Amino acid sequence: MKALQIFLSASLLLLGSCSRTFEITPKMIDGQLTFIDERVPHRCVSSVVVMKLASAQAPDEPYERWRARTTAWVDYGGYGCDDRLPLVYGQALRGNAEGSPESEVAPAPLEVGEVYVVAVGSGATAMGSANFRMLADGRVEELPRAGLTGEDTAP
Repeated sequence: MKALQIFLSASLLLLGSCSRTFEITPKMIDGQLTFIDERVPHRCVSSVVVMKLASAQAPDEPYERWRARTTAWVDYGGYGCDDRLPLVYGQALRGNAEGSPESEVAPAPLEVGEVYVVAVGSGATAMGSANFRMLADGRVEELPRAGLTGEDTAP
């Protein structure tokens, strides 16, 4: 769990110095997992990270292997507001990437029942997140939000 805390903290640093937060809501729209902000529907998107929430790193597991096992999607679009919400899972961000291409992760299929966290950066000063899981019938279930303290909110 400590490795998860470190990874999420590092991811948030990559998302920018966050002085503002907003709520992301995962929804199925036209059969696609879509991340929205109900208060600011067309908010700019500068980056996105999706990873398994409760995936502890084994003491002898190399960080690169753990990251590959737990990270579902990482993309950077830059600060030019070329990308906006709503954001479909796996949709490539068009902006000029601020992150290094080596740190981006192509979208992987999401596992039914697995708890994920999505973190969406907006510009250099805002970040939104949500916890969710995919259900066997193709729906998405939003779960209670947790801080970056390692608590697991999965039932």
